[in-house]
Amino acid sequence: MLYIIIGSAIVTGLAYLGYPQIYNILCFDRKAILEGQVWRLFSYVFTMSGGGLFFTLILLYCSYGLGRAMEMTWGTLRFNLYYFCGIILMDVFAMAFGGIQIANLDFSAYYAGNMMSSLHLSLLLCYATSYPDARFTLFFIIPIRAWILALIYLIITAFSVVSMSLDGFFPHNLFPLVGVANYFLFFGKD
Repeated sequence: MLYIIIGSAIVTGLAYLGYPQIYNILCFDRKAILEGQVWRLFSYVFTMSGGGLFFTLILLYCSYGLGRAMEMTWGTLRFNLYYFCGIILMDVFAMAFGGIQIANLDFSAYYAGNMMSSLHLSLLLCYATSYPDARFTLFFIIPIRAWILALIYLIITAFSVVSMSLDGFFPHNLFPLVGVANYFLFFGKD
């Protein structure tokens, strides 16, 4: 997890130092992958963005904390297997359904923007399953238990799937479930 966070910090730093095209070079793009740019199947891991420099740094810090805790709980092998399975599941889904256009909308930007957030939020589910009584502090004041944050994430995911279904964006509406599917792949028996 450390290498992914360092790589993401370098990419974010380069983007803010005047090289914003680095995101376009590394992000997931189905058409570019089919044209031979196969590094995009894995390089999008380094394109985490929280919408601004401050929020991206917070996102990187939280992702590192959750990832490190799960790596200490599971061991390096199981954590890496979880992470790489999530990447492969997202690649398969985006390659299979990314070319389907609905109402002349191209969903490659949607996938590029949501792949890493989906994978890292599934880490929150893993953390909440392993440590349900752990506390996070909202605004450094309000304590919230991990299981409540996981429940909020699941509600938001369900709302996203349903609202995109009502708008007619099937099968793209199922993409947020890929991270949840990765979670159930590892925690299904629990």
